[in-house]
Amino acid sequence: MKSSSDAVRSIYVNEYKSFREELSAADIGAVVLDYDGTLVHQSERFDPLPSATADALLHVLKLRLPIGIATGRGRSVRQTLRDALPSKVWEKLFVGYYNGADVGSLADDTIPDKTRPTSAPLATLEKILTEDKLVASLATIEVRPSQITVTPNDAEPRVDLLRHLADMVLAAEVPGVRVLCSAHSIDIIEAETSKLAVVRRLAGLVS
Repeated sequence: MKSSSDAVRSIYVNEYKSFREELSAADIGAVVLDYDGTLVHQSERFDPLPSATADALLHVLKLRLPIGIATGRGRSVRQTLRDALPSKVWEKLFVGYYNGADVGSLADDTIPDKTRPTSAPLATLEKILTEDKLVASLATIEVRPSQITVTPNDAEPRVDLLRHLADMVLAAEVPGVRVLCSAHSIDIIEAETSKLAVVRRLAGLVS
């Protein structure tokens, strides 16, 4: 009789086989990936892109498949990718910065655009957050035109901080914003912002 661990392993193996079969049969026109936690380990997010990862990206590009990369971060990711990949492929790789608020090729120096003014909803929340003593004691705040990033002082985002931020957003009754939590930060973005913007951009290229 199989143990519970054997039964669980069997489920994972069968699902993996099924996924491989579906992937092998799919007509793939592009590849879209997350950055932190996918292309790099969370603990190495500010380190150079691993050479094995860069080689894998180049392999996909050699197959003439455009690549999209979605991230909650901005120019730091652009520079890391440029350092790891030859400039001749930059036009074939698209990055969705700040959770998809700005999407452009790796070759585009104007993306992400930090020159435009902060949106009205985020400007309202910026004032509320910067005046809150609990947020000030637990985290640092970075404001971009389309995103407010709250980075906890501890390595892991605190549950109480996330709950507090969510409560503040609700209490402020600011329409059209969302609160997202990753392994390293909490982002407040406009409701229409989505990493799916990267998917849509690449879909337009291959359709």
